[in-house]
Amino acid sequence: VKEMRKHWGRIDFQLTDDEKNLHEANWLKLDCSKAHAELGWRPV
Repeated sequence: VKEMRKHWGRIDFQLTDDEKNLHEANWLKLDCSKAHAELGWRPV
């Protein structure tokens, strides 16, 4: 975020070290069907 701020100007953000925050990877569900169809990509 700090690096993007150099190029985009004002960006409001807040950094926290709160262990109660959930990591988004546990909640994300990605559809890789287009990558498979167009690139032949398969998950490992």
